[in-house]
Parts: sequence; C-alpha cells; structure tokens
Amino acid sequence: MSGSFILRTAVLVRKPPNLESSLLRALMKLASTRKARPVATPLLVELFGHESGVPFMTYESYPFEYTIRRADSGCYYQVNHRLGESTVQALREVVRRVSAELDPSIVEPLTFQRLIQVLTQNGAEKLASL
Repeated sequence: MSGSFILRTAVLVRKPPNLESSLLRALMKLASTRKARPVATPLLVELFGHESGVPFMTYESYPFEYTIRRADSGCYYQVNHRLGESTVQALREVVRRVSAELDPSIVEPLTFQRLIQVLTQNGAEKLASL
C-alpha cells in the first residue's frame, strides 16, 4: 500500500501579548526593582507652626502650644510643638523602628483599631525613654 503524505508547513505565528500578561510583567518588574531608601518625611508635629497674623490668645498643654491669631481675612488656629530637636529625632527613630519591626500577621483581626493597638504596644517600651 502506497501512502501519500501530506506535508504541512508549520508557520509559527507569535501571538501579540495580551494586556493582562503585559501588565503583570510590568508590575513584577516594578515590584522587584530596588528602590532607594526613602527620604525621612516630617512627623506630624513638625508640620505644625505656620505663623501669620497677630496672636490673640495663647495657651499650652504639653507638648503643644495653641495660639489663635488674627489676620485680615479672619482668625487662624495655630498649633506648635514644644519638643526639643533631640526629642523629635528620637521620635523619628522610634517611628522608623516600630514601622520596620511591624509584622502584619499579628494584626488579627485586620482592623484599624487592632493596628493602632499593635503599634501602641510595639512602641510603648521604645517611647518610655523619652
């Protein structure tokens, strides 16, 4: 029996990458790249201190001083911290260490209240020296 062979040429056609795989590759590349150490951002207490207008009333409750100032367009409530530079640096170090040591698996259940509880417990002994 003589057989006939049909020779088919295989043409490899490269399918264009779909959007999902392209996006996944881009995210993986972004996640795996080493990032430079972020610049330390100011603590919230360091952002207070805008001064404009004439002081109308001032009172203090450590570590803050509260001032009401009058300006042309109305009154402004101002909050300034009364912490020394060394205390602010120590606070920054505590925030850095507590953030670095945070283990998300111990925040159970995962709620904002529980997160605050864990951060408070982790930072309590570090803040005791201040």
